[in-house]
Amino acid sequence: MKKTVLFVLIALAAFYYTPNVVAAESAKENKTPGVGQVLLRGVSNVGLGVVAIPKNIVYQNAQIPVLGVLTGALTGTIVFVWREIAGVTDLLSFGFAGHGLYFGGMTYYPWGGPWLPPEYQ
Repeated sequence: MKKTVLFVLIALAAFYYTPNVVAAESAKENKTPGVGQVLLRGVSNVGLGVVAIPKNIVYQNAQIPVLGVLTGALTGTIVFVWREIAGVTDLLSFGFAGHGLYFGGMTYYPWGGPWLPPEYQ
């Protein structure tokens, strides 16, 4: 089992570091991400999508103290479910999903983007 996981990680890293892979920032310039990046994006969103819940709680609570915990939990849960669906789509497409189900304000990875509003950074 450990050998299989190691092999998959090495294979994904090899796909990720191929010359045709585009960084997440360049996706904003309408360049399609590479197969390796889409697969890693899918794995990270399926495995770590739950990070969206505390991230949104922290962000919303900084904007609206006390009430932000409730709105952040609701928003985080919605984003979590969306990330899981988008991650499964990336994996089921075997890395050929391109931009996938990620809209303009959504980062490719769960830990990406601000955890605090700009006025607190």
